[in-house]
Amino acid sequence: MGLRTNIVIQGSATAVAAIALFALHATAGRYLGAEEYGLLAFCIAFAGMFVPVFDPGISELAVREVARDRSIASDYVAQAYTFKIVAAPLLFLTASIILYLMLDSRVEIAIGIAMFFSMWLNSLKGALWPIFIAYERFDLYARVLIFERIGLLLMVVIVSLLGLGLLGVVGAFLVWRTADLVYTTRLCNRKLVKVAYSADLSSIKTLIIHALPIGAFQITSGIYNYLDTIMIGSMRPAIEVGWYSAAYRLYEGFFLASVVVASVLMPRLSRAYAQRLPTLTSLGAKGLALLIVLGLACTVGIWLFANQVILLFYGQEFYASSETLCVLSYGLPLAFIVHFLQTLLISIDRPNQILVLALIGLLFNAALNLYLIPRHGQLGAAWATVASTLFLALCLFIVVIEAAREYHRHIERNAIQAR
Repeated sequence: MGLRTNIVIQGSATAVAAIALFALHATAGRYLGAEEYGLLAFCIAFAGMFVPVFDPGISELAVREVARDRSIASDYVAQAYTFKIVAAPLLFLTASIILYLMLDSRVEIAIGIAMFFSMWLNSLKGALWPIFIAYERFDLYARVLIFERIGLLLMVVIVSLLGLGLLGVVGAFLVWRTADLVYTTRLCNRKLVKVAYSADLSSIKTLIIHALPIGAFQITSGIYNYLDTIMIGSMRPAIEVGWYSAAYRLYEGFFLASVVVASVLMPRLSRAYAQRLPTLTSLGAKGLALLIVLGLACTVGIWLFANQVILLFYGQEFYASSETLCVLSYGLPLAFIVHFLQTLLISIDRPNQILVLALIGLLFNAALNLYLIPRHGQLGAAWATVASTLFLALCLFIVVIEAAREYHRHIERNAIQAR
């Protein structure tokens, strides 16, 4: 399939998935109320921080390497599956201890553990999506994405109509994530590669070592993405977590535009770099320009319709989320830039640099949240996100420009030697 076709397919599927995810959270917010929804959002954020630990850079490494050599796809899947299963007991124990220290009641702890298990099930499926992307089978990836999000939305709607409460919503996540894992595994078996397990622990160790810089970056980014919600939950009332989460879910929905473009371009960027093609720079520039335009359009749209969207989907109880969403919108074009430049640096084998920058950005973000949240609550967290994203975008631009200069110098030297 062509580049435009892939972007259209991936973009359409991601849009449907984003709408479904937003509708899911809007349904949960309206049904549970701001306080119980705040607890659900806290547990999702907590579990989300562990997602990169389940997959310490393996997925991104798989996309890069399988895009260059498809014969290794089966080995990557087997090793990734085995690692996730072997690491699970230790991660569950760690999460349970932390939840016990952070939450007050056994019911809250049980909800946190259940959402953690739901995220782990989703991470098992995450061993397969890099294969769909590396093979550029965005039609299959779209099918899987829509199946997961639409099905999960329907499950949450059903338990809401049945009046099963917060525990019912959590149960819906567990049931559908299990069904989604089974469906994706069968689809991958039939269409691409067989899903198996690996008994070669030395190969798994080698894979983890190679993926570790990317994994460390992903762990840092995971903490960065959910830190504000966790810090609000520890310093402010649960209802404020609900208000902030409502705005942040919309922000994340728009952010998926950058994920689409980066996902489609990553296999091509990786191959272009491996083959030392001069088109790498132009391909990266086109992707960046597209995302800047999309980011600015999203910011304008949010400013025009933030109040109406919050009231329509979440209700009057979440009116305080509108201003937070407007503040977050300032950072959308910057977030698009940051995500794409990080993907570009992974594609050209520079994970160590983005790890260093991510760690610096995390410390910067944590310091801002620590200062702003006690004083300004959810608005303080939103401004901290915008400032931190701007800081990261500037740092990444400097690194990418230098990498581009070095890349072209290398191509010129090879051309001179060839003559």
